[in-house]
Amino acid sequence: MKCPKCKGEYNDNVKLCADCNVPLVPDNADLLKEEIIPEEKPLSLIENISEHLKFRGFKISSNENFITASHENSPDLHLTEMENGILFEFVFFTKDEINSGNIDYLKFINHCNNDVPILRALHNEADNSFILDVWFHGAYEKTPFEDFLRLIYLDLNIIRENDNFKAFIK
Repeated sequence: MKCPKCKGEYNDNVKLCADCNVPLVPDNADLLKEEIIPEEKPLSLIENISEHLKFRGFKISSNENFITASHENSPDLHLTEMENGILFEFVFFTKDEINSGNIDYLKFINHCNNDVPILRALHNEADNSFILDVWFHGAYEKTPFEDFLRLIYLDLNIIRENDNFKAFIK
């Protein structure tokens, strides 16, 4: 037995410290002390967003350039971490005959940019893709981020329901 105050050692049958008059504790009491857990490093913005999306049912995968969030009810969402925030992108491939020289396709892109407040539509000439993107910056907070996601998906649904989307996108 051991005194927790003066650390004096006693036989197992002794219950009080003769010097301090405090109850003794078993010698292994140090092992019973609350273990000090090292403070965890706070999650980065991209880690918080990834965890949030996982909670919402997305499968998260990553490569050296971006993170992909996949969900059975949504097109893949690409997240790219940059210095001051995260770029969210939905990438769709246009039909083979569609390119940036197609006036109706360019009007469709302009229509998207005028009709939805959050997502920005653009054409990537390199791989003939139609991209919807939005920038997220600032600190992660659960409720505002959930509102942000809701607005993204409202915009996405407006664009996907457009007849021209069906005409131009594979």
